[in-house]
Amino acid sequence: PRKEDESTLLTLSSVFGSAKATQEADSVVIIQDNGAYKFLDVRKNRHDGQLGTVPFTFDRSSLRYSELSEEDVAELEAAAQLAM
Repeated sequence: PRKEDESTLLTLSSVFGSAKATQEADSVVIIQDNGAYKFLDVRKNRHDGQLGTVPFTFDRSSLRYSELSEEDVAELEAAAQLAM
C-alpha cells in the first residue's frame, strides 16, 4: 500500500519494510508516473553508484518496453501542460 499522497513521487522510504529491505538491497528501482509519462527511478545502485531516471513507453503491439528519447519526453511534457 502507498504511504504517500498519489501526487508525490515515491522515495526509498516508500518501499514496504523499507528499513531492512532497502538497506540490504544492492539496487532499488521504482516505477514512477509523473502524469506525462512513466519512468524507472534508480534510487540505489551498489554496482557502480550511478543513479537517475529512464523514461519509457510500452508498445502493446509488440509487448515491449522501450526508452523514450529526450525529444519524446519534451513532447509528452508539453502535451501534459496543455491538458492542464
